[in-house]
Amino acid sequence: MTPSSNTARLKEFLLSPFATYIAFSGLSFFLVLGLTTLFVEIVDLGENLGFLIPLVIVFFLNFLACRYFIYRNPHDSIVGQFIRFSISAIGFRVAEYLTYSLLVTYFGLWYFGVMIVVLPTSFVVKYLYFKVIVFRIKRDRPAVAPAAADEEAVPLASGADEIR
Repeated sequence: MTPSSNTARLKEFLLSPFATYIAFSGLSFFLVLGLTTLFVEIVDLGENLGFLIPLVIVFFLNFLACRYFIYRNPHDSIVGQFIRFSISAIGFRVAEYLTYSLLVTYFGLWYFGVMIVVLPTSFVVKYLYFKVIVFRIKRDRPAVAPAAADEEAVPLASGADEIR
């Protein structure tokens, strides 16, 4: 494998929907931390409300990120997508909690080890579920448009050709 093919593969991954999902998830995490700190320490909303408001803000931002940047399906009904997204997000949180509780309480497993397994597993399953069920993407679109041998590849402007 040549360095240029490694670079091309890295570039393809970095432009992929899954990499975008990872990036937005990290951004959401830090946004919740920052906004919570702002609302608790500076605005003085209290710890509970100061955490709740950022969670709500990030929930809506995550939906928009999924719709327009990760799965790139602005053509389906926004209301239908939002309802599926909301129900699914709640369902995933409940499933994470129940799985965690079952493994810790009934099987006596170490809570931290359970989190290390449950959360990343849910993260990947959620990505696939949102892709297929919520945003109805049949398959990943190429990260970049095919280019002539002497031209630089450019990102696709729209993935509408692959969206149901």
